[in-house]
Amino acid sequence: MIEAKLFTEEEYIYAKVSQQSNVDEHLFLLRFTDVPPKAMAILNALRQPG
Repeated sequence: MIEAKLFTEEEYIYAKVSQQSNVDEHLFLLRFTDVPPKAMAILNALRQPG
């Protein structure tokens, strides 16, 4: 597995690539392993449509 470390302001979000898409080889399923509350708010905002 590949581990990604994404940076948001002064906090890190740790995620592991858990699966590659069967439909598009450029899409991956990430499993977040450690997400601070401030970073969680950013991720939730990105999930909202529009």
